[in-house]
Amino acid sequence: MITEQDIAYEYNGTPGSALAFIIDEDSVYDISLHDQYAKIFLGFDEAIDISSEYPDHNGITVRLLKNGELLEDFQTSEYFGNILLSNPVLINLATHNHGLQTLSPYAKFINNEFITLDHDSSNEVGYLPQFLDQDVRDSLCATHCQCYKLK
Repeated sequence: MITEQDIAYEYNGTPGSALAFIIDEDSVYDISLHDQYAKIFLGFDEAIDISSEYPDHNGITVRLLKNGELLEDFQTSEYFGNILLSNPVLINLATHNHGLQTLSPYAKFINNEFITLDHDSSNEVGYLPQFLDQDVRDSLCATHCQCYKLK
């Protein structure tokens, strides 16, 4: 069983992943997580609400499956749980142009690219390069370093 606190990425010298959850072309949620948990989210093909088995949890408990096999049970908020139950498309933000600048819900994902909606993000911090493997970080920084804004 994992929780949102377990998966939350805090930089400790190892790379992490930034994922966006897309429903009907809308980027409805993004999160940075440790790579081991990103693999679970990128790998599941079915989510089942098992909240009735955990009546003391104030939220939703979702069972994540791959080909019918248990990957993990995940206790989360109703918002994130309902996103998982809605069969979202998951996108690794590092693999798409401007993906690391994408902040939900201010983007759409159309024709395999992110389109930023009319939103002033000049004071917001995108996903910083330390979330990434060194090779990816070097490649992105060579052409997109202006997209990593610090307050």
